Amino acid sequence: MWHHDPGFLDQIEQAVQTIESTTDAEIVVVVASASGDYPGLHAFLAGMWSMIIGVVLILVPFTITPIDLLISLFLSFWMAWYLLDLPKARPQWISIFSRYRRFAVTQHRAVLRRAREEFVLEAVHGTPNRSGVLVLVSAAEAKVVVIGDLGVQGEVPEGELALAQRRFDAMTRDDFLAGLHELGRVLSIHLPHGPESDDVDLPNAPRVKP
Repeated sequence: MWHHDPGFLDQIEQAVQTIESTTDAEIVVVVASASGDYPGLHAFLAGMWSMIIGVVLILVPFTITPIDLLISLFLSFWMAWYLLDLPKARPQWISIFSRYRRFAVTQHRAVLRRAREEFVLEAVHGTPNRSGVLVLVSAAEAKVVVIGDLGVQGEVPEGELALAQRRFDAMTRDDFLAGLHELGRVLSIHLPHGPESDDVDLPNAPRVKP
């Protein structure tokens, strides 16, 4: 994924710097590998793997005692759980299941919750005129959420922010940069750069997180 490419992260930083020279808003980009743990799906996958192991053990041409079968099922379940929970594995299986509509609502809630958490953790609300804007990229779910602080919400029509957010949807490099610049265009119209814009300067580099 592009979020592991230092060169592209530098491009994002430069884009944020350029945008902030035209607007009073402060943009913070957070790139997360995944937004949720999805314990229900986690348990389902581990249970399915354990069931497959159980069927294989039942069909093998030698005798297995009930105790051995139970122990094998228990160990296979927790081994699958452990492997699914590895930092490199979790985004992969979340990404696979992100294609299913029945998983979409759970994903949407997880990404929105993560965005709200990062909004506070990264002090996006800490600008003097409440003009911070968070752009959360959740790679495994292939989703982007844009949240503006109160000063942004009061000046920028909600529909325009929503339209700018849609430009990110394809999650390709070009589309992400296009989304950033569209967001910057909207912000520069409704929150143009002024003398107070230099009172606070949050780091422009994207924050890359698990």
